[in-house]
Amino acid sequence: MTISTTAAVTPAATKQLATPRWGELYLLAGMRAASFAGDIAAATAVTLYLQAHSYSTAFIVATLVASAAPGVLLAPLTGRVSDRFDSRKILVGVAVSQLVLCLVMAAWLNPYAVVALTALISAGLAFTHPIFGGLPRSIVGAENVTRAASISQTSAMAGMLVAPALGAFLAGSVGTRWALVFNAASFAFVAAGALLITTRLHPGRGATSAEQTDAGSYSVWRDQLIRTVLVATGLVVTCVSINNVLGVYLVRDTLGGTAQQYGIIGSAWMVGLVIGSIVVGKNKRLSSRAQVLMAYALMGVALLLASFVSSVWLLVPAWLIGGIGNGTMATNLHVILNLEVPDAYRGRAFAALGAVSNAAPMTGYLVGGFLLAAAGPQASYLVIGSLACLCACVVAPAMLGRSWRRTDAAVADASQVASR
Repeated sequence: MTISTTAAVTPAATKQLATPRWGELYLLAGMRAASFAGDIAAATAVTLYLQAHSYSTAFIVATLVASAAPGVLLAPLTGRVSDRFDSRKILVGVAVSQLVLCLVMAAWLNPYAVVALTALISAGLAFTHPIFGGLPRSIVGAENVTRAASISQTSAMAGMLVAPALGAFLAGSVGTRWALVFNAASFAFVAAGALLITTRLHPGRGATSAEQTDAGSYSVWRDQLIRTVLVATGLVVTCVSINNVLGVYLVRDTLGGTAQQYGIIGSAWMVGLVIGSIVVGKNKRLSSRAQVLMAYALMGVALLLASFVSSVWLLVPAWLIGGIGNGTMATNLHVILNLEVPDAYRGRAFAALGAVSNAAPMTGYLVGGFLLAAAGPQASYLVIGSLACLCACVVAPAMLGRSWRRTDAAVADASQVASR
């Protein structure tokens, strides 16, 4: 069966694909960067606030769960909404709601209110994530998806890179409330940007019904490639999240490192994230599927190296390798979903990716605690590194087939049809 994957069903949409709007793409990337920076800065400030005021650790854990759970629990709903309704209305409505919630939290810094409001703000992110993932293809066309994903992910990683330090600075210098006001300002920027972007997904209610009829019985989880990518990504991200539990014990207890060294090592992974996102846009040889497999392997190798190092500083190149793999994976997942999933189901695919991205860290934190208690840091790194590398080997046949080189013909074909 042949399924049309053009970005929309109107002549205006066709024109959007014919004329890439790079200005809108850069604006969208800036909106993502601001959103990431605001959210993480606010989360850092709130965590410091709860700790400084001697609230129970349970509140900190509850806040972390509240920030991740909506993306998992609401994925079936948010994916369908993003596939059926006007993307501009969703972005503006959700961003304004989040702005108000941030200001309420700033005025009411009660730990119970913080947990509840964090959950509501995160529920909004669950609605906007699929739109941020799906819009780039409609803005610049399928043939430019790789470059667009690289730009979008690089900006998001840059926002993540500066946000923790910014949140700590705001909390320490002007107070937690101003960090929340900064987050509210980031949502105001998202709402304003959404009004300025002329490209819209599904500008009329029910506009995708005809596309969905054409797509027949397609399902994100019944698509072998997409299912394989999502499951493998969930497993590898779980392993990387276990690293977040093990790392401090490896650096401080096993290798005798300082708190400053621990911070530098953590920054190396973040720097690698940015490098990986940039490199993807310049890679003209390997297909996105091959790059995702390579990314799994790089992260697995980085975790394996951690089990053998004898010096704290040897973790810096290892973490740089892992970060490059992480950035490469994140960017290419967006490329794969944009090119391989029928347009009428793209929102559901990105919602599923968001669910995996939120569920895997929570699973990793839980498993990491048990693994650390049972085996210690270095043996645990040997386990999770081996598991990530094994995952890359197992899913390679399903992901690659005979196509491991990127060709202009393949990209052009993907921009017109997707065969199922």
